[in-house]
Amino acid sequence: MIIYFLVFLVLVFIGFFKTQFSLKSEMVLPIVGGMLIFFAAFRGADVDRDYQNYLDSFSQFLNPADYFLHTEDWFFFEPFFYLIPSVCKYIGLPNYPLFVFFIFSFLAVVINLVNIKRLSTFPILSIVVWFGFYFLLHELTQIRAAVASGLMLLCVYHHFHKDYFKFGLFFLLAIMFHYSALLILPILFFNPQTFSKYASLLVLGLALILGLLHSDVFLQPIFLINASFVKKLTVTLQAMNEDENTINLLNPMFLSQVIISGWLFIHHEFIKEQNKYAYLLLKLQLLSIFCLCAFSSIAFVAYRISEFYGVVSIFTIPFLVYTFKQKMYGYIAVVSYSLFMLMLTVIAAKLVGPYKLIFFNG
Repeated sequence: MIIYFLVFLVLVFIGFFKTQFSLKSEMVLPIVGGMLIFFAAFRGADVDRDYQNYLDSFSQFLNPADYFLHTEDWFFFEPFFYLIPSVCKYIGLPNYPLFVFFIFSFLAVVINLVNIKRLSTFPILSIVVWFGFYFLLHELTQIRAAVASGLMLLCVYHHFHKDYFKFGLFFLLAIMFHYSALLILPILFFNPQTFSKYASLLVLGLALILGLLHSDVFLQPIFLINASFVKKLTVTLQAMNEDENTINLLNPMFLSQVIISGWLFIHHEFIKEQNKYAYLLLKLQLLSIFCLCAFSSIAFVAYRISEFYGVVSIFTIPFLVYTFKQKMYGYIAVVSYSLFMLMLTVIAAKLVGPYKLIFFNG
């Protein structure tokens, strides 16, 4: 497990040297991106929980044209999740799954680096936060969600700038990678220029009450929708036992997110002066917490929705720097939080196993 902490340490040192020597992001980000793409694309088969499931799915796929000729048989799989492996297999690439993982890793990392360059005022700090949890969850495990969530952040950017043609384009692309990208649509209802501290704290409190009561008032209408993703959801739920469908909202990871979010809401005005995207990002952070609580009666749904929106934390957590008079304390707080999340993810939750390269799988 030590390799995850070594990579984390390398990212922290890169951030330190970037600050000390005033290095430009254009110089640093490609280096970091190359390292992360390699780390994700060429991981061993036993590193994450989903690797073998992906291989099993790839082995089922036929030629690319079959997806369109027999859509009813394949619609369970998102278009690009079927087409990318099937094309690689159809053209005869040796060890084609490796190329598939590389393509997904490349797309996810590059898209997120573009987002970080656009939305973050602390690029390397955002990457440190990203690696502490979401990189391991998405790029190293849920490869479809990794690309879809990156495209969601592109939609956030274009919603802020009212470029709805590009918003629609990236929305459609995201759905082709993961049907859960339908969750992008509610972003359109958020005004990027306004934020109410008191309303946000009230919603935060309401969310906690709903979560502790395990209320399903927001969940039942979903099952009335006749759509492919609902069918997939039903199949998944039937395969889960009661322990897998339980959420403990009093866990350190969630409570730390609630406390930090509340703190950021209180300081929202000053944060907005430093980052013009702050209000929109903070609203999505609140939505992530609210969804985890509101849908907590079905853990799988709650986590998936919350994690999809929660990727904005790679931008909101670095906002902590602005809430300290001495920025150094803010940097320490962000790095400490990210290390805390990494420890919970790797050691406590065991989301990933010991890292090794695919070339040494034996």
